[in-house]
Amino acid sequence: MWSYHFYWEFNIGDEIYEGEVDGAPVDYFLINLGPLRIQKAEWAWLSGMKYLLLLLIFITLQGFTTMGEIDMFLDIFNKAGITDINAQANILAQIKSESEFKPRSENLNYSVKKLQQNYSRKFNSEQDIIDTVALGPEAIGNKIYGGRMGNAANEGYKYRGRGFIQHTGKEQYESLSKYTKIDFVNNPDLLNDPQYAKKSIPWFFLDYKKLNIQDLSDINKVNKAVGFNDPDGSKASKRAKIADSYKKILQNRIDIKQYNQEKYMKNNQFEQIHNDINKVFKWAMKQLN
Repeated sequence: MWSYHFYWEFNIGDEIYEGEVDGAPVDYFLINLGPLRIQKAEWAWLSGMKYLLLLLIFITLQGFTTMGEIDMFLDIFNKAGITDINAQANILAQIKSESEFKPRSENLNYSVKKLQQNYSRKFNSEQDIIDTVALGPEAIGNKIYGGRMGNAANEGYKYRGRGFIQHTGKEQYESLSKYTKIDFVNNPDLLNDPQYAKKSIPWFFLDYKKLNIQDLSDINKVNKAVGFNDPDGSKASKRAKIADSYKKILQNRIDIKQYNQEKYMKNNQFEQIHNDINKVFKWAMKQLN
């Protein structure tokens, strides 16, 4: 049998409520229930066996949902005027698909088969592909991206895909540098730093791709702007489904935040908050057992 211990924090305006809840099998995670953020929980065998760590648990419960992976983007979306839930969800679907919310450099460790499928026109022959693969990622990058997108013949690898949505080509790096006043041309790996990479998102769609705010609510236009090899349409279909899931998350976040603020700001009762939190987690644990 398991025991649990939650340390939680509840914010309403400038007021902060704190408390503890006993009884659930979880350890360390962050979860938002409207303005409620569970900060930490611990679990242990009742026999006294030392604490075990369960890295992350995300629970969707009666409309409550986790927001950790997308919180960092909402502020920058809103500042850019991207406030429509459909638009936000469509962009989040691209970020999820391109980088799993972790800015990264494009993996150019392509196989001969993969290059034949996607980049055969960049090579003179099958032997050319085989020879390039043998030389490694830098040779592959220069071959498939060199001499286009603003790249010199030997700059394809340097300006390979990076960031949350895989910005590719010197032309993009130059345009982004001009827009943000940050030198990505001479420091391309800055795009793998989240604090810089997130700034590129509104720029990419609104400035570089010249979409208007309304366009971003159309998943087909957002997919087209990002661009990805999708001969059978399966990737586009998958991204549309991902976008739908984020729409639900974002809508739930708004509904719950409004509900909780109205309820608790009206009553302003700490005991009510504490009781509601206990009810939520006791219900959740019954479902998990």
